[in-house]
Amino acid sequence: LYAVGGNAIKRYVLSAAGDAVVRTEVFARDHERFNDPRCLHIQDGWLYVLANIELDPVSFGNGREGRTQPLTDSFVIQYRLPP
Repeated sequence: LYAVGGNAIKRYVLSAAGDAVVRTEVFARDHERFNDPRCLHIQDGWLYVLANIELDPVSFGNGREGRTQPLTDSFVIQYRLPP
């Protein structure tokens, strides 16, 4: 099981029954193109991640401070998954 967020891609290792996470591993962190990476896709032994999702500054409606600078261009980054 893979997830992306916090400028990292993480792999969650599941129990033999597949009903619990037994370990979390950082698969990739702080890639030079990451700037709010999102959107994972896995196909044919490859993991693809969208390096960022917003080109304009964002304002959060819940009072959290948003970014004031635009993000970098979007990139799709691919990683070969281990067998």
